[in-house]
Amino acid sequence: MQVNYFGHFLLTLLLLPLLKKTGKPLEPSRIVNTSSIYHNIGKIDFKNLNKTNYWYKFQIYAHSKLALVLFARELTCRLRGSKDTHVVINSVDPGAVGTNIFYSFGPIRGAIIKFLFYNMFKTPWEGAQTAIHVAMDKKAGEVSGEFFKNCKQASAHWNAYNETVAKQLWEESVRLVKMSDEELNHCFLDL
Repeated sequence: MQVNYFGHFLLTLLLLPLLKKTGKPLEPSRIVNTSSIYHNIGKIDFKNLNKTNYWYKFQIYAHSKLALVLFARELTCRLRGSKDTHVVINSVDPGAVGTNIFYSFGPIRGAIIKFLFYNMFKTPWEGAQTAIHVAMDKKAGEVSGEFFKNCKQASAHWNAYNETVAKQLWEESVRLVKMSDEELNHCFLDL
């Protein structure tokens, strides 16, 4: 969760004043979170949110990808309350992409999985297209808190629409990254 979610959460908040300052009505600043289809099986367990040895690696990955979608939706809600905010944040699923990450399954199993992905699924270039689309497309810049797949707006899993969980995740994330109220308020100031 630290790398795939908490780092993104903190970096986004720290960059938010600059993003707010540079966004314009017809050209908003854009934040694109790379999620995954595996957000479908993720869950947010607040009792074990930051435990490093509680889940299997794959489960942690799924949980972090759900957290990114929830974060995009919650930040969108919080930005709507800010004056003249021209920042959008959306989540993307790049699809099944063959990358070197599969070597973490071991050299033999990883090579087999990577071979299957390279031959049956998207190349890294193809996988990047949805993120590029969301970062550059005019219509994609008109929505915020949404989920995209294959360069189209799509529905996230139902668990990504739970506003109560999104708010609680926000509060826990602020606490776990040790951000004070003053620091958090600074992130939302208009510069």
